[in-house]
Amino acid sequence: MQCGRSLVRWQLYCRSRRRGLRLLLLTCTAAVSLLALAVIDLSAPATAPGAGRWPDTQPVSCGGRRRRNTPDIDLTAIFPTLNFTATWTKTKTFWNGQMEERFKNMKKKPRFPLKIMVVPHSHNDPGWGWTVMDYYRTRTRHVLDSIVAMMPQLPLMRFMWTEITFLQLWWNDATPEQKRTFRGLVESGRLEITTGGWVMTDEAVTRMYPMLDQLTEGHRWLRHRLNVTVRTGWSVDPFGHGSTMPYILRQADIKQAVIMRTPYVWKEYLAAHQSGDFIWQQQWDQDGSTSLLTHHHPYFMYTTSAACGPFGESSKMCFNFDFARDWSNPVPWYNQFTHVTEANIKERAELLVDSAGRTASLFPHNVALMMLGADFQFKHDFEWREQYSNYTKLMEYINGHPELNAHVQFATPAEYFRVVRQRTRRRGRLPTLVGDFHVYSDVFQAKPKYWSGYYTTLPHWKRAARQLEAQLRATDILYAWTWNQQITPKSVETVKNPFYHSYNRLVMSRQDVALFNHHDAITGTSSTDVMKDFIERLAISEMDLSRATIMCFASLLLELGLQDKVVELFAQYSPLQRGLGMPPQLVKFSVEPGSRRRLFLYNPLAQERTEHVQFLVTEPNIAVEDASGQRVLVQLEPQGEAFLAHFLVHLLPLSIHVFSVIGVRSEGEVAPPAAIARTGADLGDAFTISNARFQLSFNETGFLWSVRDRRVNRELPLAISFGAFATVERESGLYLFAAKDQPPRRLPCAGRRWAVREDAVSSEASVDCGRVRLTVRLLHTDAPPGQAVHLETETRLSRDDDETDVFMHLRTGVASCAARGCGFFADANDYQMVWRPYVPAAGVAGNVYPVTTQASLQDHRLRLSLLMDHSRGVASLKEGTLTAMLDRRSRFDDDRGIGQGNQANRPVRASFLVTFEHLPEPPASDELFANGPLTAALSRQLNHPPQVLMGREPQAPRVRRALQLLDGALPCDWELVTLRQLPERHRYEYPGRRLQLTLLRRRLDCRLWHAEDGLRCRPAATPGVEFSPFISLESVEPVGLTGGERPAPAEPLRGLRDLRLEPDELRTFELSYRRPGLDSVEEMDEEEVHFVKELNGVGSKEAVR
Repeated sequence: MQCGRSLVRWQLYCRSRRRGLRLLLLTCTAAVSLLALAVIDLSAPATAPGAGRWPDTQPVSCGGRRRRNTPDIDLTAIFPTLNFTATWTKTKTFWNGQMEERFKNMKKKPRFPLKIMVVPHSHNDPGWGWTVMDYYRTRTRHVLDSIVAMMPQLPLMRFMWTEITFLQLWWNDATPEQKRTFRGLVESGRLEITTGGWVMTDEAVTRMYPMLDQLTEGHRWLRHRLNVTVRTGWSVDPFGHGSTMPYILRQADIKQAVIMRTPYVWKEYLAAHQSGDFIWQQQWDQDGSTSLLTHHHPYFMYTTSAACGPFGESSKMCFNFDFARDWSNPVPWYNQFTHVTEANIKERAELLVDSAGRTASLFPHNVALMMLGADFQFKHDFEWREQYSNYTKLMEYINGHPELNAHVQFATPAEYFRVVRQRTRRRGRLPTLVGDFHVYSDVFQAKPKYWSGYYTTLPHWKRAARQLEAQLRATDILYAWTWNQQITPKSVETVKNPFYHSYNRLVMSRQDVALFNHHDAITGTSSTDVMKDFIERLAISEMDLSRATIMCFASLLLELGLQDKVVELFAQYSPLQRGLGMPPQLVKFSVEPGSRRRLFLYNPLAQERTEHVQFLVTEPNIAVEDASGQRVLVQLEPQGEAFLAHFLVHLLPLSIHVFSVIGVRSEGEVAPPAAIARTGADLGDAFTISNARFQLSFNETGFLWSVRDRRVNRELPLAISFGAFATVERESGLYLFAAKDQPPRRLPCAGRRWAVREDAVSSEASVDCGRVRLTVRLLHTDAPPGQAVHLETETRLSRDDDETDVFMHLRTGVASCAARGCGFFADANDYQMVWRPYVPAAGVAGNVYPVTTQASLQDHRLRLSLLMDHSRGVASLKEGTLTAMLDRRSRFDDDRGIGQGNQANRPVRASFLVTFEHLPEPPASDELFANGPLTAALSRQLNHPPQVLMGREPQAPRVRRALQLLDGALPCDWELVTLRQLPERHRYEYPGRRLQLTLLRRRLDCRLWHAEDGLRCRPAATPGVEFSPFISLESVEPVGLTGGERPAPAEPLRGLRDLRLEPDELRTFELSYRRPGLDSVEEMDEEEVHFVKELNGVGSKEAVR
């Protein structure tokens, strides 16, 4: 008894001590937070004027020049040698006499018995002819319902699922019993989840970041809901396959993949060489670490009617094996194909073995992957029964007749690859392959057609997608930063907390941006109503992301306060410009004399930058001050009934800066007007604009015709013009591009009046040529933006421009055909640069390649790069030239299924940067292209603009210096791809205490580093930085690219400084952190809540943030 009393007293004593320690912790936490927010920076101002010269910084180390991988199949080297005019295109089958002879020999003396793997599937596009919700309600939901209803009844059946956007919708509607059945099918291996991305992403006009983000969103959902790790990729509908996706899949622990839509010339080549299954590697991979076992399906479509054998397209033979036809809407000649009966089973079995045997003979292992399915197939019970009953009859017959020397079974893609691996281990090996499969082309209409039109279709939405991707990434980082600072006690973690609500909206924005990277969305190849639905989703996401940004700004910059105080700021701050999918419209602000507005600038990059900031004011009586009270040089220019204010500002890495826009009373305090403004006759036949680096000369036609690089005192020819290809009716539309066999017409600008404006911030010349408006700008700064020529176009097409593709043409003095033949370098999804050869036999359309961020020409001494802010098609049709497509229009359908022309044009703005880099020595023919540090930095800045907000009412945050997430800048060759907040492990809808960090180390050519480029970073093998005290890391763990588990490293990682990346390496880490504040203890009582309220001056009836 005495012992029991002592124990109780001891427990009471420990509880009182624990409470005292909690109160001490809270006191210290609040004091440190207030000190950090209220501290005055007494050192030099963190935001110096952007026009100042930066100190020279020498790079410490540069990696050596890297050579290209030497695989068995080099797509880039072989591509120009292929036969683009083969006669087989008229019959739509590449099968020839040599293949027939090989098939017969394999049949007589097979290395392996014939194995036929029948892979049932249902292709479900989340938007194309109908919207994603229309498809789900009327078709896809029934497919998923049928999976769980029918597969338990069909024990031999196999199936697969790919699109997680539909699976998530169905999961929300499914009953507990349906969910249990689905999980059981997945766990048994009979139902395989393939790829696991939110969508089946496009691989040509998407950047690496959204490709990875949509895959991460899908994989995270699968691990939480189904505890599934995806091992197989399935990408059978994107229009051409790039080299970036295989790398992303392999880094995400996917070991094998199926692809289909490749140019018709590669269909023939890979079939002729029995190389349809190969080991796909990266061009820089010397040790096979990026190897992805890949099955290239030899036929043109994923439907049963086209994929059963080599004659599927040229005859209706494959319909013998599609037993799930929709009899309610039959095609007339369907009736000639009957089900399997005792009377015809021998004939059908022999036909199947013969057809699949021909397919298998295209591979060294004699295994045929036979696709069984089509768009939205298997949505009715009768489809499952008919396919199953007929195929099981054929399987029993074939497997029971040894003389056929074949075995047939239902299979998942994983089971196909398992057999392939077993057979290739026993005998031989598969070839290695490097390169990609662009430009996609088909022969559906008995002659080659090139799908290079969609690279530029609906460019205003491609630009909007790029802007929203950047905004999503910036908000993800900002939210992770802010949530780490929240001190909400668990007892009030409710939907009333704006940060929880904001997290859910952030997740929905991720999913909407992911949805738009579907291969029928960002491509612009869906119907007009469907595109409208996609855009409405993006517009809602833009609004949600803007609100989340405002809330995070307020939370980080204001002193500790209340939830409702944060919410009030939603209406008080506004972005400087609006207009998703339209040329941006600047918001007009009024600044009364004596008043003050706050201007927040958030740099989402992990490197320093200098940015050109512009906004509109109603009166010119303003001045701008940085956080230390120093005036910033602002220039004002009349613009209609308002005034354009613009200035240069230096921003620290991953930082938030606060400026004040002040209404001044005396004219002496107002910034001077633009120094020079000239138009028309004032300019004469020729004129120039210049900055410290360049002098640009314009001739009498008005177009830029030369650039003098003052750094090396060299004249660099550069002529810019605009033109238009006339396109072939009904052969050029949303997908296809087919130029008429005639020279393109030039868009005249001669006689148009130019306007030139020069001031202390920038010098620019602009002209309106009717369909296209061009602005050429130079910035007066020694920072990187001052080392490039800025181009801005605004294209406006109308009904008069039907059957027209408009382009910008750059003619340079670069001898680009010298080293390896004619062509140019282009980025592959903003991951790496690849060579794009000019192939005369492919015509104009076959030489327009997809470019997302950069196209470059180079010779033995000069490299010229064109950087761009959204995707488009680009060609180099003559030596030293680049043709960049701007917009396109056609009133005719191009017969690829959508049934409409391309007439939904809007005015579209495009921003470009032109850089010039002088090579120290001629590049070797097998040397991998590596950007210089300057071009890499400028491309980052162009595609990740700062987030800028202006206060509508005076606010006075107590911050006197910039807030930074890092204690320094990442090296020049490192990029923070994303930092995203992860959910709680057991509550997917709530943000937890873990972050997902993805980093990329780019391959840079540091020989191109120059002290006068103003780069304040240096290449390095390690980050060399840590998070600031805002994030208190507890652990850093390497994980798969999308967050999958990896073995723990031998030495634990203590922070960012311990990370190591090789050039071209993309890696993900999971960070766990300790959240300062109340929820870092197990529980809270009312006394502790009251203490915190008193500490922060909060009323007793108000909730603590």
